[in-house]
Amino acid sequence: MGRFIVPLEKPKPNIEHWVKVIKGEEAPERPPMVEYLVDNAVMKPILAQMMGRKWVATSEKKEYMGGQMDMSYESMETIRRWLDNQIAFWYHMGYDFVRVEVSLPLPTQSRITKDTSGQAEGANRAWAETEIGPIHDWKTYEKYPWPMVKDSDFFIHEYITSHLPDGLGFITCHAGGIYEQVWRLLSQHGHVLHFAR
Repeated sequence: MGRFIVPLEKPKPNIEHWVKVIKGEEAPERPPMVEYLVDNAVMKPILAQMMGRKWVATSEKKEYMGGQMDMSYESMETIRRWLDNQIAFWYHMGYDFVRVEVSLPLPTQSRITKDTSGQAEGANRAWAETEIGPIHDWKTYEKYPWPMVKDSDFFIHEYITSHLPDGLGFITCHAGGIYEQVWRLLSQHGHVLHFAR
């Protein structure tokens, strides 16, 4: 096997082969590269210093669970440039896919603290609130601002799929699974017991 130096100048992604390897249908020449996500503190210096791309700052996510960004705060030009960076990163780092997750706007509580990574000057980090969630009885459940899905919510998916280089795939999901969403809304301390009518 030859040397693997990133970022790659001429990547050769092959999402079809990657899927067959993951399914056990083909033997790989090298282990398939997979990341669940890459933090901005890691992505920013790679894009800016190693790839020579301008970093695109987006709004900090404070009130929503997971997801890379909340589009409601961004201009469409900012979103497009951010997505171009996402595609460039995954492509030139040698992956066979771009992975971006998008959350529904499910307001919850978070604990906010200063980002000490040194990569995101003036930024904060958010951790899940474990004491009490925004829903703790029927009254708060009925008042909760449940989101409605709109066609515009799929802009990120449509943009990425229409801008993928040959051979590059796209993996996406809602940020957090169903159980993660439930405990963020109800908390970890059994406040769901208050739901008895």
